[in-house]
Amino acid sequence: MNSIFLLNETNQAQLIKQAHFNLWMVGNERFLDVGLRMVRDQRIELYLPWNNAVISDLYDTLKDGDVLNAIFNQHLTVTQTTGLGYTTVTRGTDVFDVVKVKDITATPFVLHNTTHSNAYTKITIEPDKLTPNDSYIRLRAKGFGNDVFNTTHVCTGSFLNPYRESIEAVDFRVNEIRTVTPSDFKKTAVEIPVIQDLHFFLLKSFHETNSLSSPPYTRCRELEDKAWVQYLALSQENKVATLAYHWKKSLSKGEHFSILATFGEKKASWLIVFFYVVIIVILNCPSQGLNHRL
Repeated sequence: MNSIFLLNETNQAQLIKQAHFNLWMVGNERFLDVGLRMVRDQRIELYLPWNNAVISDLYDTLKDGDVLNAIFNQHLTVTQTTGLGYTTVTRGTDVFDVVKVKDITATPFVLHNTTHSNAYTKITIEPDKLTPNDSYIRLRAKGFGNDVFNTTHVCTGSFLNPYRESIEAVDFRVNEIRTVTPSDFKKTAVEIPVIQDLHFFLLKSFHETNSLSSPPYTRCRELEDKAWVQYLALSQENKVATLAYHWKKSLSKGEHFSILATFGEKKASWLIVFFYVVIIVILNCPSQGLNHRL
């Protein structure tokens, strides 16, 4: 079990108004973006299921209005930009502040009761400023391997099949406690917050075909907006056609989120194609010799 955990510190508010998880798995790019809208004066403990996670704050990217519109998929207005480390944003009658994270410190953490991996990275998330409104922070985490969120299975077909097919299973979970106890987190009690509005986006190449989704995704769309290019800051060779699969759910206190999705990819086996060409040439040689005799 490689679940992400979002836990409140004891006696903290038991509500996360909005949580965004964007898992980018396109080509050689692998990273997870985590966005949280928190009530004032709230501290959240984030546990990522791999060791030595590389964490960066995306605040400077989010200050751009077009980027914010792309992330929230609706029109937002930046009403105030300050030099104090936060930006005030309005969405109709809703107002919140995009805030820097205070002192990002990622520390190794061992969670003994997980099945597949006990190496975690723990980050305590606290807004850098106590702002007048709710705080929205967004982080990017890198450094996870191919066995954290996905497993790839190579299909074993006929040797003479000119294609090689593979199936990738993506398994993403948040707050799936199961057999994990408070003592595993070095706590007397585990405070799992209510997540009022959770959104999970899985970003995959257009060339990978989705074959299973449990539960079914809410919608799927292609990333076309130029703001995404600015937000993702990808290298030129990784700017490929990308689909965003979107799931959403509201989580009550103690409830978890999980999805399983599989993607198939078919690639030509040039070795088999070359083998076909050689066989055709060999079979054609006797007929050529017979034509010369005639």
